[in-house]
Amino acid sequence: MLHAHLLRSRPAFTIFVVGLLVAGSAAFTTAAQATGSTTTTLVPDSLTTTAGGTGGQPVSAMGVQDQSGTANDWNKYVEFWGHSAGTAYAGYAGFTLPSSVAPSSITSLQVQVNYLGPATATQIWTWSLYDWATSSWVSVGTNAGAPDWGVWTLLSFNATGTLADYVSSTGALRLHLASNNSSDNADIDYEAIEVTSNTTVADDFSVSVSPASGPVAPGNSAATTVSTAVTSGSAQSVSLAASGAPAGVSVSFDPSSVTAGGSSTATITATASAAPGTYPITITGTAPSGSHTASYSLTVTPGSGGITQMPPPLPCPGCWVPPLQTSWNWVLAQVPAPPYRNVSMYDIDGFNATASDVASMHAAGIKVVCYISAGTYENWRPDASQFPSSIMGNGVVGWPGEKWLDIRDIQKPDSVLLSIMTARLDMCRSKGFDGVELDNVDGYTNNTGFPLTANDQAIYNSVLANAAHQRGMSVLLKNDLGQVSTLLPYFDGALNEQCNQYSECGPLSQFIQAGKAVFNAEYSGSTSSFCPADNAANFNGVLYSINLDDSVFQPCR
Repeated sequence: MLHAHLLRSRPAFTIFVVGLLVAGSAAFTTAAQATGSTTTTLVPDSLTTTAGGTGGQPVSAMGVQDQSGTANDWNKYVEFWGHSAGTAYAGYAGFTLPSSVAPSSITSLQVQVNYLGPATATQIWTWSLYDWATSSWVSVGTNAGAPDWGVWTLLSFNATGTLADYVSSTGALRLHLASNNSSDNADIDYEAIEVTSNTTVADDFSVSVSPASGPVAPGNSAATTVSTAVTSGSAQSVSLAASGAPAGVSVSFDPSSVTAGGSSTATITATASAAPGTYPITITGTAPSGSHTASYSLTVTPGSGGITQMPPPLPCPGCWVPPLQTSWNWVLAQVPAPPYRNVSMYDIDGFNATASDVASMHAAGIKVVCYISAGTYENWRPDASQFPSSIMGNGVVGWPGEKWLDIRDIQKPDSVLLSIMTARLDMCRSKGFDGVELDNVDGYTNNTGFPLTANDQAIYNSVLANAAHQRGMSVLLKNDLGQVSTLLPYFDGALNEQCNQYSECGPLSQFIQAGKAVFNAEYSGSTSSFCPADNAANFNGVLYSINLDDSVFQPCR
């Protein structure tokens, strides 16, 4: 006896003996991560009927499980006809496996069907998957266990055999549905294939260097940061090595191995015998998963074992560079503590500040510049004992314990002064500073006790500016107004003292024209005496106490 369900009123329909239904939108997949595996749910994107017919609903109606209990929303399921078509039903739904899932990685195929219809005593409905290797249908399950037109029942069937064979070369899967007679119809609210695949991801990493190029003079060294990153899987130990260095050049790493995600400092050292030229050096990181490389372009500058000319300016694409208009505070007498002044930049003593001090300012949104004296010896600094007496000259007027340095030492092989100053820059970098202020870099204009020339000063200043850039820090030119044109390509801004008081601000406009900030400090008079000029020149002018103890802070803007 035909179930009364078949007699309910419904919209007009057409019987399809053979037909194809295609969803109006592409099939969708959902993925749920599990340890070591991924489950992707496929819903049908087409329906082909080879015998019998359907109620005419779109195939997309089987893409969502939204019927339960005794619900009966005609538009949310597909009715498959045996009785209404006068013949047993047969047809198949088409599914598409995403290209991101390799058939060979499939560990489970489960068919899920939300079914409402006759029990098997009246009519058997059988689901089968198509085996592309044998060109045959493989039964996976029937409506056994479902009540006779009782409530919606979710049926689950697990496929067996070689699961990859159920996927074609183009990623197609087919799920066949057939009734054994024409005694009744059946409703399908949801039909899906859950594909579980192995998601073991190979460990992998990348290697990069910054800066990617730099100069070095024979008898000296350069540095670059080698960074690694995890690109897939888990972090692994990466050993670092270098190749391609010319004779007389060596590369060392500190540390020599890192966990992917960490960084190392590569120090490139050139002996006095290193020949001038540009050389590509390959930095290789090797881990259990394999090797990756990055390139560093080394320029060995000409010279007789020392630096005898200005090196090419070294860019610093990753450096923070102060904008033209940057509010700032300059405090050297002590290390500032919170709460800080409402400024964008602080310039503080690099020795006295700790990494925690710098981090605290960063947390407040403040960039921090590292003050070091590059042109004088200071007997209170922790590295004072490293300065040989041969490079210490006259005392700096008004500053007890401070002496001018013979900056020509940088032009000698194995320069002690260069080693001291690069160590200071390393200190700034290790504490997290964003930039560097090199003080007392105009010794050639002072009574130093040495016959320093403008060329000596230009070589010294340019080498240190490049060294700051090699360490990822911007650098400010302190005073040295007579060499602004020469040094402009090397420095990211200028810091000057009292240019208004001494009527010497003119050369600094070259920085502004180049889009680089100028910071001017005045120590006497009132802001009304210099701020109009500074503002007009687009300088960042501030009135300070000459002790730079934060007791006076009157910015022009």
